Amino acid sequence: MPLVFLVAVILDITLIIYNPFLRILSKPMIMISLIMYYLSYQGIKSRLFIFGLITALLGDCFLLGEKEIFFFLGLSSFLVMQVVYTTVFYRQGLRYSHRSLFISVIVLGISLLLFSTLIPSLGTLLFPVLIYTLSILIMATMAIFNQSQKGYTYLLLGAVLFVSSDLCLAYNLFDQTLSGSTNTLLSVYVMGSYALAQAFIVKSVLMINRRIS
Repeated sequence: MPLVFLVAVILDITLIIYNPFLRILSKPMIMISLIMYYLSYQGIKSRLFIFGLITALLGDCFLLGEKEIFFFLGLSSFLVMQVVYTTVFYRQGLRYSHRSLFISVIVLGISLLLFSTLIPSLGTLLFPVLIYTLSILIMATMAIFNQSQKGYTYLLLGAVLFVSSDLCLAYNLFDQTLSGSTNTLLSVYVMGSYALAQAFIVKSVLMINRRIS
């Protein structure tokens, strides 16, 4: 991973704790650095995947806003990103195995169980959050059943971290029983796991591209 990416992640996590307002500078740099890293690769590039990375960047920027409209714009951006990633993973080809089935059942089971505990707190946001949750689980399933040998480990880690990050983000946003210190710790974990998820997915796509080219 590029040095700029690592610096951006460390800086953003530090600002979560000490000065969240300044994250308007650090948070976008995470995806910008990954986009530049992907574009610097000399082999085959997927325009669709680049579009997915850009929508993720937009989602990061929207979620920095405090008004409800920014939350919906961020959610919509990441929903588009999930659809794009799902399409990219599907086009790479799928392969059934008992291991993949076992992993997918564990991920889906835990995710849906945790989501069910949030339902009383969601109110009018239940439907959009449900749609988003299903989209990310479909994306994770496509990643888990991906047929690629080279890059599969990175892809699997990225997908699982993505699901974990978004579930923790949901608890951070909607569980009103959490204390301020717990919210901060969850925010740190969410950002760290999200950044690693994106980095692993970019790495896996590049490795698969090298195999194809």
